[in-house]
Amino acid sequence: MIRPASADLVTNRPTYKWRFAEFDSLYQYFLCVDWQLIVCQNPSALAAWNALVDIVYAAVELFVPKYTITAPTAKRNFSPYPRTYEN
Repeated sequence: MIRPASADLVTNRPTYKWRFAEFDSLYQYFLCVDWQLIVCQNPSALAAWNALVDIVYAAVELFVPKYTITAPTAKRNFSPYPRTYEN
């Protein structure tokens, strides 16, 4: 797949502003989760882990603001070694 030149130069990815997170709301959110029900509905370790991750991601999406970083992705031809010249 060939991407347009502009897509090669810039990558947009969301980043969380943890400094502005609503930690009290996160705390309340986690208090309201029925953890015993989560364990009962997900008896295997993998299922329980996936349920936990889903709950945490949902809480982060609700209470932690995001912003987008625009960063260049084009690689420069850079060598850590000095150029050598032949005479």
